[in-house]
Amino acid sequence: MNRRHTLTALSLVLGVCVAAIPGGAQPPLRQSLPANTWVNMQAGGVAVGAGVGDEGYSTFVYAPGVRKALVFGKYHAYGSSWGEDQNALLAYDLAANRWEIVEITEDAWSEFLPGVGHDQGNVAVDPRRDLYITRGNMTLHGNTAYQTYTYDLRTGRGRRMLPPRGPSLLAHEVASGFDPDRGVMLVTRGSSALYDPDKNVWIDVPSSPSDRAAPGLAFDSRRRVFVMFGGGGTNETWIFDAGSRSWRRRNPPVSPSARRGVNMAFDPESGLTLLVGGIDPGGALLSDMWAYDIEGDRWIPLAMTAPPNTVQTVNSLVYHAAEQVFLLKDVTDLRKVYALRFVPPTPNR
Repeated sequence: MNRRHTLTALSLVLGVCVAAIPGGAQPPLRQSLPANTWVNMQAGGVAVGAGVGDEGYSTFVYAPGVRKALVFGKYHAYGSSWGEDQNALLAYDLAANRWEIVEITEDAWSEFLPGVGHDQGNVAVDPRRDLYITRGNMTLHGNTAYQTYTYDLRTGRGRRMLPPRGPSLLAHEVASGFDPDRGVMLVTRGSSALYDPDKNVWIDVPSSPSDRAAPGLAFDSRRRVFVMFGGGGTNETWIFDAGSRSWRRRNPPVSPSARRGVNMAFDPESGLTLLVGGIDPGGALLSDMWAYDIEGDRWIPLAMTAPPNTVQTVNSLVYHAAEQVFLLKDVTDLRKVYALRFVPPTPNR
């Protein structure tokens, strides 16, 4: 039986929307994945031991030029800096189905990357040149918090940028994304700022929405706007145009419930923005899934649920452009990377 039939049979036997493939095996191509089923890739390249893995609060991002998804997390079980020992930039290679170490920083940070801790949403990738951009990590006594770093994934070199001034948005639990058409990174939790890596300047955005912790954010590459949902105790939908530096609230007739810690990513094939899970105002974990149709200003509930332990206060969902699948990372276990071949509901196909 080939891999496609094995996966399909497995999903039918389990009767759930999570399947699995043997660890270390070559991942299936897009068409070999069962539609609308989260497949546990059981990624290799991860050390085994107590405490190994991401500690959460760290953003998952995709770099199209190198075809890898990245997180700043732990790569061994040695505890440093009081448990806040996320001390390497790690890359997930879907083609090889394994993690690799890109750059080690430990708690003695360098000019390459910040030291240990959690980025809490302060990360985006400039896809024009595969530049990993971070505003530092939120621990280690704040020594690297809100410091702007860039890391060139093609050359393996990074630097602390030291812009003339930083943004007035000094807060954790933010959402970030990059607009390659305007060449700017958006950082927001309602109140917002833009970073231009070409000019090394931060720009505050006036007339932003009210403050809200850990909203969901995705860049719609078709309409060249950002879509933001939720954050704090809200279920509001907003659109941001980096060209005019303006926010606009939308009014869909039906919306997901109020939540923070939302996983969101844009699907260029369908033109829909995918939303996965979150945390409700009472602290309960949510596993529902929705798709946002920006043209019709409507949220579409999906007959799928998030895999377990994939919800946290920053985004863990990315779109892998080369394979045209979504990847969703387990909050703490790097071996559990889930892949999804998304087939939208019939009216949007």
